[in-house]
Amino acid sequence: MKPLDDLLPEERDPQYEELITLLQQANHSPLLVDPTQRAQTLSRVRARLMQTGLKASFTEAMPVAAGGGLASPPSKPEAPTGRQRPGKQFVRLLNALAAVLIVGALVGAMLLLLASHRREPGKPGVAGISEKGCISTSKTAFAHDYYLSAVTALSRNDIWVVGGFFDPPRDPHALLEHWNGSQWCIRPDPYQLTGEAGTQSASLRAVAAASTNDVWAVGDVEGEGEGPTGHILIEHWNGSRWSVVPSPTIGTGGRLTGVAAISPSDAWAVGYYTPGIGPDERTLIEHWNGKQWSIIPNPFPLPFIDFQGMTALSANDVWAVGALNNGTLIVHWNGKQWSIVPSPNPGKSRNELWGVTALSASDMWAVGGFSNSPQGQIPDKSLTLHWNGSRWSVVSSPSPNTIGNDLTSVTARSANDVWAVGTPYNMLLEHWDGSRWSVISRNSNYGPTLAAVALVPHSNTIVAVGVGSLLYFKDPDGESLSKP
Repeated sequence: MKPLDDLLPEERDPQYEELITLLQQANHSPLLVDPTQRAQTLSRVRARLMQTGLKASFTEAMPVAAGGGLASPPSKPEAPTGRQRPGKQFVRLLNALAAVLIVGALVGAMLLLLASHRREPGKPGVAGISEKGCISTSKTAFAHDYYLSAVTALSRNDIWVVGGFFDPPRDPHALLEHWNGSQWCIRPDPYQLTGEAGTQSASLRAVAAASTNDVWAVGDVEGEGEGPTGHILIEHWNGSRWSVVPSPTIGTGGRLTGVAAISPSDAWAVGYYTPGIGPDERTLIEHWNGKQWSIIPNPFPLPFIDFQGMTALSANDVWAVGALNNGTLIVHWNGKQWSIVPSPNPGKSRNELWGVTALSASDMWAVGGFSNSPQGQIPDKSLTLHWNGSRWSVVSSPSPNTIGNDLTSVTARSANDVWAVGTPYNMLLEHWDGSRWSVISRNSNYGPTLAAVALVPHSNTIVAVGVGSLLYFKDPDGESLSKP
């Protein structure tokens, strides 16, 4: 039996199918389709209607009331004078459909506008929709113009990366970049530069999070010309926005290079300041008590320690690492006082530490580099130290490059799953499997380098960031956040 065909002759016309397709496009997903694109599609619909000689207007199908709104259709339709032409039915049906869809499109555009203003700040964004307050967004991260100094990960939907801009005169602000599970979002730097254009720039060099609404980033503001050459910079994320937090003023300049966040009322930062007399730098330790930052008087007999990284297990178990007179230096806070903990120095001419991480009070790692060359200006060997609860010891690690093998950051998931990255001259990624360190990836072509690494909790993903505009993801189990 031949199937029933109840289509009007005009409905078999290709122009009819084109009109229906255009109208469907105009009304498709009103919360996700750009209003400008929708308006353009509707204009094409109207143009097509005019081309087909359909002279009936939209107002014929949807009358306009005296006040300007939509009126009700006539209560009595006109009496037919005979058999009505199918073309006339088609015209009126299509005009009515177009009018309804136009109204729907306009409502959709309004809902889109309202949704963009009512979305809660600080919440992970929906795929395809930007977070509120973003300067720009990307599915595959920002791999141009920025140097990425540090990273911290709270979950697969909550990762922060901080740094700065390669060309300060073009963009002198610090970088605050967030991954919300579906896209990267660059948020505005709250610090207001006060110098003349091109004379100041802000950089963030370390980041740490106590919770999703308690994140600290520290660094410095550099300046030129008369007066202070720069000063330290501390910024805080409260779950909805970043803000500059006042810090005590000391000397004529300074920089914070490490931060550890323990609780809303307990955070530490380390770095240095310049006293204003001579070129020498001085040790700087600051503490957050929930209300304000304060400077802790230098508890060490030496005036300057080149602190580079820190970590905290609890309020009475905080560690910081760095260098002193070409030797490694490790200090510990026990809840009452800071003290120097002895650390080995395998290099004959230079030894330094850049990063530290802790699994427990008896399982910690610190990484850096050392050199045996007479000049000792650049560490040419990687350095990994392990803490067993009573002492630090050297653990052999590969140095695959001719020069520049020092490691700058380390993170650990378990006793047999530790990752370290470097260096200032080459991209180097190393892994500890519980028995030995091995090279996972390296690039000795003096290209992009890795500066910091973090593990994503409850996953097998690590996130490594670096100088040279590099954002790198490594996941042994095949998970992927995005690709650079």
